Amino acid sequence: MSQNPNPFLRGYWNLKVVRTLSISHEDGSPHVWRNIHPSQQHLCDAALVSSPCIVTSDFAVVRTGTEPVGAALIAECDAAEGGSGEGMVGAVVYAIHGDDFDGRPVHIGDTYSAEAAREVVQRLSFETGYYSRCWEISSAHISQETGQYLANLADLATPEAFLFVAFRVPYSPAIGVKLISTPWTDQHLQDVEGI
Repeated sequence: MSQNPNPFLRGYWNLKVVRTLSISHEDGSPHVWRNIHPSQQHLCDAALVSSPCIVTSDFAVVRTGTEPVGAALIAECDAAEGGSGEGMVGAVVYAIHGDDFDGRPVHIGDTYSAEAAREVVQRLSFETGYYSRCWEISSAHISQETGQYLANLADLATPEAFLFVAFRVPYSPAIGVKLISTPWTDQHLQDVEGI
C-alpha cells in the first residue's frame, strides 16, 4: 500500500505483462513461477504446458520433444545461483506487474492468456474512455487560502474552462471537487481538450 498522502494519485504505473510458467515438482513442494528462458520465448503456450523443465532461481528451460536443450543452455542452468532442479510446467501464466505511487514494484494479478492480460493493462491504464473523479478535500491537503478559493467557487458556477467543479458536500463543511477528463496526462488532455 502506498504511503503517498496525495489523494489525487491513483492507479499503477509502468504496467507490463510478463509471460511466466507455473511449475510443479514431483516431491509435492509448492508451485513456483519462473520466466521462460529468452531462447525459448518463441515457443507457443501449448508447446510449454505439460512439458518437463529445468528450474533455476531466475528462469526455467523447457525440455520439449521438438527442440533438444543444448549443452550451453544446460551449463547456464547449472551455473545459476542456487543451482537447478527439475519440474513440470502446469500452465503458462501472464503476470501483470507495475509500480505503485512510491515506485515500488507490485504484482497486480495473473491471467491465462496474453489477450486477457493486455485488456487488464488497458483498463488499469484508464485508456478505455474519459473519466471524471470526485474527491473530498480536507485542510490537510491544501492551504487555508486555497480552501477559501474552492469554497467561493462552490458557491458560484465554476467557469467552463476549468477542468474541475467545486461543490459543497451536503450537511458538511467539506468542499467536493469533481475532476473532469482525468487522468490529466499530456496525451489525454490533448486528446480530450486539445490542450
